[in-house]
Amino acid sequence: MRHGLLALLAAVLLAGTSAPSFERAFADAQIASESATSQDEARDNVPEQDELGDGEANGASDGSEAESETGAPAGGDANVETEDEPPFPSVSSDAEGEASTASPIDESGEARASSLVTTFQELYSAVAAQDIDTIVLGGDIVMTGHIPIPAAKTELTIDGQGLYTLEQQGATTFTSSSTASPVYTLRNMAIVGRTYYGVVWCTAASGAPTIVLENVSYTGPQLIYNRYGNVSFVGENNVLVKSNGSNSNTAEEIGEVHGVSVHGELAVESTSVGSAFFWMFGAGAEKPFLTIASGAQASFKTSANTGRGFFWVEGTTYNVVLDVGDGASLLVDITGYNPLSTAEDHRVDSIRIGKNATAVFNFAGGIALSNALVVEEGAVLRMNYLNKPGTSGSAYAYPLFRFLSPAGGAPVVQVDKAKAVVFAVQPSNRPIFGLAQANSLQFATTDFNYWPTYAAAAAQEKPARMWSSDSANGLLATLDLAAGQDVLKSIVSNNGDLAAGFDPKNARVIQVGTEPMLLAPERQWIHSTAAAGSTEPAAQVYVDYAGNDGSAQSFSGASDGAGRYSIAIDNTVVDSRTKLEVTAVHDFLALKKRSAILEAGDPSADPVLQIVRRGDPFPTDAWALVANAEAGDEGPLQAAIAEAPGTDVVGPAVAKVVLTNATGKSAVVTVPVFVTDESTVVDADRRVALRAEDFSFRKSEFPRDDAGKFVLDRSRAQAWDLMTGDDLSSEIVPPHDPLTEALEVQTVALTAKGVERVVTVTIVDEAQWVDVRIPTKMLFGTIDVYGDGRIVSPVYEMENGSDLPVDVSLAGFEVLESDGINLMSGPEGATSGNDLKLDLDLDGTTALEYLHPFAPENPSDGLRVTLAPSARRHLAFSGTYLGAFSPGVVHRPSYSLVWSFAPVFEGETYAR
Repeated sequence: MRHGLLALLAAVLLAGTSAPSFERAFADAQIASESATSQDEARDNVPEQDELGDGEANGASDGSEAESETGAPAGGDANVETEDEPPFPSVSSDAEGEASTASPIDESGEARASSLVTTFQELYSAVAAQDIDTIVLGGDIVMTGHIPIPAAKTELTIDGQGLYTLEQQGATTFTSSSTASPVYTLRNMAIVGRTYYGVVWCTAASGAPTIVLENVSYTGPQLIYNRYGNVSFVGENNVLVKSNGSNSNTAEEIGEVHGVSVHGELAVESTSVGSAFFWMFGAGAEKPFLTIASGAQASFKTSANTGRGFFWVEGTTYNVVLDVGDGASLLVDITGYNPLSTAEDHRVDSIRIGKNATAVFNFAGGIALSNALVVEEGAVLRMNYLNKPGTSGSAYAYPLFRFLSPAGGAPVVQVDKAKAVVFAVQPSNRPIFGLAQANSLQFATTDFNYWPTYAAAAAQEKPARMWSSDSANGLLATLDLAAGQDVLKSIVSNNGDLAAGFDPKNARVIQVGTEPMLLAPERQWIHSTAAAGSTEPAAQVYVDYAGNDGSAQSFSGASDGAGRYSIAIDNTVVDSRTKLEVTAVHDFLALKKRSAILEAGDPSADPVLQIVRRGDPFPTDAWALVANAEAGDEGPLQAAIAEAPGTDVVGPAVAKVVLTNATGKSAVVTVPVFVTDESTVVDADRRVALRAEDFSFRKSEFPRDDAGKFVLDRSRAQAWDLMTGDDLSSEIVPPHDPLTEALEVQTVALTAKGVERVVTVTIVDEAQWVDVRIPTKMLFGTIDVYGDGRIVSPVYEMENGSDLPVDVSLAGFEVLESDGINLMSGPEGATSGNDLKLDLDLDGTTALEYLHPFAPENPSDGLRVTLAPSARRHLAFSGTYLGAFSPGVVHRPSYSLVWSFAPVFEGETYAR
């Protein structure tokens, strides 16, 4: 029979466990919100309209635009016939002639309609309809007449879907006389214009419309006629100001307008001769303005000649406020005869270049400025006063800046840590600054440079003078100028040389800035034959120093297309006391840096910790083992692995890298290495490795005391400092009560200096693994005296039916009934009575002599054997009966054998 017997001794089970797999479904939460329409966006950024003031705000336009504001525009050339306006469509017209409509509900709860139109007649009808405020073009439309916009319609959007074109045929426009501050939006279309009354001709002198142009491409003589209203450019817009054929007006301004704001990308090119880019009008108490919103980009280009300036301001009451927002970009490129503003009565009020913004002005003339020019931190401003095309003389009678502020006000120039500011005057007879009244210029920068002559970029030399300051606040300077042109009264600066040496009358170019360009000289070694480094592409580079023989040394060259430079120098007159001055000049930006001469030294590098998996090959690239290498000379530096560790044992090790420089000097870098495996957690930030193995133990071994130490021992826990290799095992901390007896599989977290390793612990119930067949009764005896008392016994079989090997041991022997028999415990145990020497045989060989009583607590007196799976062993008794034989007398002693069975698990090494 087979018995499943409880084992008395423990065994270790090495069994892998797998955690259950969990899946989690995530649902994206979407929040829907209404986005503002383009009209709303534009309206929010348009200044409020005030009542129209007195004076010349309603004055007549120039001669070419002297039509009455209340009359219909005449349009193109005098010999071109204009078509009559189309009649308003009849209310009872057929459906074929009407625009299709849909009626959404607006925020007020009123039904509003949108309309899809494909013909001029449908467009005319949709604009006239009071309940339609959105019109979608379904095809190209030619405007054969004016389309009046009802005064009560406060919003109107016409959308070309990015597919269709709106074309004016002669002087045909949308017309508006509304004073209710309406918003008209033209979006996603191409427009072919032919009249200088714009696309929407607005005649209101107060409460004028805001026109929003969104993703519009316009070609024509004038885009905007909204003298007392505003225009907002949203998205990407392109404008070409030109005449479009014989039935078109000549090219004029971009627009006659009060305020302009750019919120996306705007590119304008003008072919107008005799007109400004903008004819600006005041509106009530509000000054006209051009605003480039934060992050927006705008460019205005023309090569035509005009005396009207970039801005032409109607009358003398108002001045234009120019604001370039933070991070925005503005290019005004006027290569013809066209100043920024022309005279004191057409001046700019103020200019602000916001933080990190870029503004470039190229114009053949100056700028009249009522108040301050402010350039904020990180900004770039270039103002280039060009020669009049075809001449070498002055393009305009004024200097670059004509400041008209009253005396005693705020500084007229305020530069605050700008990246780069360049004031350049090409005409030889024009100054940079001119003041109507005494005032000051204020600079907070790191470098202040000036050139007495203007030269093309390729011929630009070092500035005549360069000033800088090592102060934490940089270079500070306030220039007090008297009325007149570049009349300097005094300079107050934390750089005394600037105060003593700067004369604005001799300056054609002034450049100030904080790191206005790249200049990165490489380290200079005493034996180097060239000064090398990086700067802007195609820059002029100058190297100056005083030789140790008292000579003045100066060398120059140019950087290549990638900005690299290498300037040959004389190294025979340099030593460790020599300081090179490297100056880079590019497009009137100049920066100077000093470079010390260095003696050759030993190479060095920082070791880089190497984490390698056990059994993996060690890296062979020496450069991967070090960082921040210093050659100690101009190089090249070589690196080689001199010593590499094995990777077969988990724990710390070292590698060694040899560095050798060009002068033959070498150094050895010791690199920490750690070999890891799946039982190890490595934390490079904390510089700690913690290793502990998953383990199993028998339920009978459950620790009743000091379970923490039990876990540390069984998991073979160890810890190390990754960089030094020091043993940190004493720092490993187990939980206070790490094990739960009732759990078969559990985890225990061990920590060392903030690093955690979680081990899996399995508690094994041995009885579940034992299946052994044994006899339940074994017999022995003697035949008679003639057998010399020899014990005979049947042979009994023991078989292992388990899947694992099983340790079988005789754990106890007990006398149940002696029946007068003395069981000998050894040769000395004979009593001359009924003595019995009883032995136990295993597979025919005596395995245990002198069976005698012993308890399970003392198993060393027993027998132990390991049965492989399915193995059989044979048991029998042997020995000698030494007592007397009497006829008819039979002794019947009985004994009890206690057997112990324990499974043997793979890898089990602990004594049980």
